[in-house]
Amino acid sequence: MDDNVKNSIRKIIEFIGTKLYEYFLELKNQSDSSLCQSMAELATNLAMNFNIFILEGSDHAKVLIKFLNECTSHKSKKVSYITFDFWSPFETQLLDQDILGKMQQAENDFIVNGYIELFKIVHEKIKLKSLKLTNSKDSNQFKVVNFDAEDDENFEEDDDVIDPNRQEMTLREYRKASEDIFVSCVKVIKGLKGEDALRSFFESFVPSITEEYIA
Repeated sequence: MDDNVKNSIRKIIEFIGTKLYEYFLELKNQSDSSLCQSMAELATNLAMNFNIFILEGSDHAKVLIKFLNECTSHKSKKVSYITFDFWSPFETQLLDQDILGKMQQAENDFIVNGYIELFKIVHEKIKLKSLKLTNSKDSNQFKVVNFDAEDDENFEEDDDVIDPNRQEMTLREYRKASEDIFVSCVKVIKGLKGEDALRSFFESFVPSITEEYIA
């Protein structure tokens, strides 16, 4: 990629990570979420298409990660869900063997902290008291099981968050979509910081860890 193009992209990231981020924070608590949705889409698309620049670890890239966390924490589940298109694919890129070694040696706290914050935000939004994470040794894949979901299935959703015209996601839909996000968070923390860091995170935050995972 031409250096001039790279510099142009960095300037766009700088604008998104500063001016647009500040504007998003001003509008975040307004009842009309349409502008926030548009900004979340813009930030997510930028991060998706130019995620290689996030790996550079510039100050503006770090702010962009914080911006995406703010988008995920928006009271509208639909706005929050938009960012999922970035988080899981970026996890796959981070853990690619050609990149993983470099990222383990580089300054990666802003990325790991972004996924830790993501885990906390989504956990809060799905409104469940507990989670169970199991690790299948055969497939080496994590699976998130919301084992108290049946008890919460009739949860009365907040009317000022759920659009009566069905332009909003249901809580059930958001919970289902969140499973891949929890998996991505687990993989990034473990991949970039190691098993001990992942265990420490679970001990300090996750309300229930199963024997299947710890084993």
